Amino acid sequence: PRVTMPSDRAPAAVGPPGGRRPPPSRPVEREGQPWWVWLVVLLAVLLLGLIGYLGMQVIGSLGPGGSPTPSVAQFQLPNYEGEPIAAVRQDLEGRGLDRAPEQREASDEFERNTVIRTIPPAGTLVSEGDDIIVVVSSGADTVPVPNLIGQTRAEATATLTAAGLNLGAVTSEPSSQEAGTVIRSDPPAGTDVERSSQVNLVLSLGPTPSPTPSPTAVPTPVPTPVPTATPTAEPTP
Repeated sequence: PRVTMPSDRAPAAVGPPGGRRPPPSRPVEREGQPWWVWLVVLLAVLLLGLIGYLGMQVIGSLGPGGSPTPSVAQFQLPNYEGEPIAAVRQDLEGRGLDRAPEQREASDEFERNTVIRTIPPAGTLVSEGDDIIVVVSSGADTVPVPNLIGQTRAEATATLTAAGLNLGAVTSEPSSQEAGTVIRSDPPAGTDVERSSQVNLVLSLGPTPSPTPSPTAVPTPVPTPVPTATPTAEPTP
């Protein structure tokens, strides 16, 4: 067995004078983190999540070629002014545009059934499925000639004025109708004419009087010739 040597003995603790021991040292307590530090960390996490979400949206909107895919293609509305409405209808359908109910408008410049304008106007940026209103010409502003047969000149003039027409030339000719009444008009009744046009009238002179028969000529009597007596020759003695 190992023999304990004097050097193996621990030296006696030497204390301060008076035999008092110093108080044991307390462990240093660490203070907690301020509350705003946790708030900053939370905001940073939320911001990173938002950035990641937006990044995924951008990446998802990229097409195969790496460029954003347009949502709706836009193009300029063509100018259909003066074109036949049938051709315009077909072109609008081919472009995927919806035709709203057409509007009719009288026009002296554009022929009947041709396009005057569109709503929206030509050159406007439109997209497939947009509604397009087409204004179509109904021709010149026309009105039908009213029926004037049997009316007097004054009555026919008032009727024409009410219809937006004017009285033209007035002539007369014999007729079986009452004298002074209209027997026909030019243009005739029911004809579509431009507003403010003139309508000519023919008035009746009344029935044509029958001619007075000429008296029969009485033949002049021819006097009967008196026979002349022929002298008788006397005999010669």
